[in-house]
Amino acid sequence: MDGTKNHGRPHVHIDYGKQLHFASYAIDTGERLAGNLKTAYDKTVREWINKNRQKLVVAWEAIQGGTIPENTLAELKAG
Repeated sequence: MDGTKNHGRPHVHIDYGKQLHFASYAIDTGERLAGNLKTAYDKTVREWINKNRQKLVVAWEAIQGGTIPENTLAELKAG
């Protein structure tokens, strides 16, 4: 996630290999917004977003408010 305030639609950035921000997906729908990640991964990313949507929203709101939600981010990385 990007900490820039008013960064637009809540979304996550997917890193793949050594490439950062390889693709972006909307938190509310799981829709791919940008990026070159193989489409074969779209279903997996959408499922992960659906499973973690509540935590993603909490993290997005905290980051947009200027704080880093360390516990929530650790939970997301673990799961």
